[in-house]
Amino acid sequence: MAPAAPIPSQIFTAKKVFISNAGDDFDSNLWSGGPDRAYNEFYAAIKSWGRYTLVGVPVDADMVLEFSLIGTPLPNALFRVVLLDPKTHVVLWTVSEDIPLGLKKTRDKGFDDAINKLIGDLQALTAQSAANPK
Repeated sequence: MAPAAPIPSQIFTAKKVFISNAGDDFDSNLWSGGPDRAYNEFYAAIKSWGRYTLVGVPVDADMVLEFSLIGTPLPNALFRVVLLDPKTHVVLWTVSEDIPLGLKKTRDKGFDDAINKLIGDLQALTAQSAANPK
């Protein structure tokens, strides 16, 4: 097995982030809350995490979190966050989580669970990076 490849240090040194809404290519009417629900919930979750200071323009950020909702073959959709260097626009990392599109009565719970898992993925990545800087 190959040794672990390095994780870009910017992922764990960033203090200020800009969250961009890369939109969606999916029918947002499948969930309650309208077309901005996904972005609003992701933004609120990052803010409540407290790891980063959220800034209003990319030029003030150490890193950009590009959030999107992507249609995939049924029965799922996908939340994706691309971590970008705001100066070079280079992709540093990508995390994603499936959103199950099961029965209508369970879609909102699946949506919320996927957002929570996505935040957990980012927390685990930053913890891993901080523990193993390369």
